[in-house]
Amino acid sequence: MNASEIRRGRPSASSMHRYATCPGSWLAEQAAGPDLSDKTDANYGTRIHNALSGKLDPATLTVEEYDTWERCKAHTEILTAEYITPDASGDTIKEERLWSVGEAFSGEPDLVVIGSRRALVIDYKTLLGDVAHAVGNLQLRTLAVLVWEKHDVDEVVVAIVQPLAGPPTVAIYTRADLEQAAAEIYGIVEQIKRPGNPRIPSGSACKYCRARTTCPEALAVAVAPAMEGIPSGTTPAAIAATMTAPTLGVFLERAQVADAVIEACREEAKRRIEAGEVIPGWILKPGAEKDTITKPQAVADRFFALGGTPEAFIGAVKVTKSGLKEAASALTGAKGKPLNQIVENLCDGAVETKQNRPSLARA
Repeated sequence: MNASEIRRGRPSASSMHRYATCPGSWLAEQAAGPDLSDKTDANYGTRIHNALSGKLDPATLTVEEYDTWERCKAHTEILTAEYITPDASGDTIKEERLWSVGEAFSGEPDLVVIGSRRALVIDYKTLLGDVAHAVGNLQLRTLAVLVWEKHDVDEVVVAIVQPLAGPPTVAIYTRADLEQAAAEIYGIVEQIKRPGNPRIPSGSACKYCRARTTCPEALAVAVAPAMEGIPSGTTPAAIAATMTAPTLGVFLERAQVADAVIEACREEAKRRIEAGEVIPGWILKPGAEKDTITKPQAVADRFFALGGTPEAFIGAVKVTKSGLKEAASALTGAKGKPLNQIVENLCDGAVETKQNRPSLARA
């Protein structure tokens, strides 16, 4: 939710899932202050979004950003060709905020392509994170309703384009579906304005909620409730081993909420201490110093002077594929697919592929 929405006090499509799962969160946010959490990842995504919308020259993107931008463009072209026939292609609208009837709620699709009685709505996700499938995605459902109301189409196709996670996911809303979706979304918006709604913490609901550091329900969901009756001094591994499968599942859900609240509290504590406030028992200690070799050639020359060989020096340093891409791009000026091909040629027969351990994800 951006600053203009906060001032106007209107619900946003991007938070509709949270409103549905935690009806009390909207009123809680109205009383909360601004979200001061780290926006580094968000800023990375903003640059790619700005390039996709035409606000930023793609040539100014980093190699990694450009690769994601190019893949988003490729997916968009495929989706447009599949769902908007060439003889029916119409307006292309980028990042235009849409308001519902009576301005009850709003949403800002990344891209809308209007065809003959059909619209394609695309939401770009430029980071690797858990994103709900287009089918059942309440943010996209809300955007579908907003586009339907504004452009009076018979069908809306919505898609999540998240290149780092795989192919796009797609859902199709007919007019009957849109009528049902509109009733659902307007119902949610009406419900969340009523005082006394329950606040129901969950990992997905609390992650971006501005009230997560002041919400009693979120603060109460932490590690302690899952450890009741466990003797003090028990090791973490032993605690985990005693849990049944259902208990472990509940614990993992609580851990997601706790992670969101704890990280927000840490950022708030840092902000207050930097502003001169005293947090009993806590200070800001200097960050760890990290040496970075900025003149590798000078270091190599000195190594060779000691009698070292080029092979031994190469064995002492680490060549990363991302670093190699940056260097190859600076050397050739290439980005995107041409750069990827150059790097593949450089690495041909010289790379060992290992797969990381599986990561835990919600089913």
